[in-house]
Amino acid sequence: MTADISEPDWSKIELSDKYDWIDGVSTMGKPFKIGVSKSDSQPPATDKIEDFQLNAIEVKGKTPFDINVHWKDSPPTQGFAIFNNPTSEEIRITSITQYLLRAGPLKYNEFNFTCTESYNFMFYDATGDGYRCNVLWARSATLHFATYFSSNPTIVRVTGK
Repeated sequence: MTADISEPDWSKIELSDKYDWIDGVSTMGKPFKIGVSKSDSQPPATDKIEDFQLNAIEVKGKTPFDINVHWKDSPPTQGFAIFNNPTSEEIRITSITQYLLRAGPLKYNEFNFTCTESYNFMFYDATGDGYRCNVLWARSATLHFATYFSSNPTIVRVTGK
């Protein structure tokens, strides 16, 4: 596994304004972006602060996991991006129900996923770099994004706690 040397140039990337974008730093010190749909980045208006606190406690009390996977870029079928389904074991362990990895020019990559449980996820690519995405309001229809620069973007390991 080798690290990418070049610094990403985010000025060349157009990020959708339909998402709230948060800056992150990978385990190898490189900047990346985390995106959540604006409608899902906050708890529903009916949620109370107590619900948020209980959810945060639930995340802290989760049994940690560490699983090797092989989630690679899939070229669009007939021009349409199709989400991939993890194996039943991967779903059982991670709660991730769908994922899509899109590799683009300039070593820019988008990893999207849906999950059914709240976790503090860490996704590792084939270079060994890791990208954290903390999911507090898990909903099966909520799409979570990690956008990053990597010469080998295949997700090979997922951890959660």
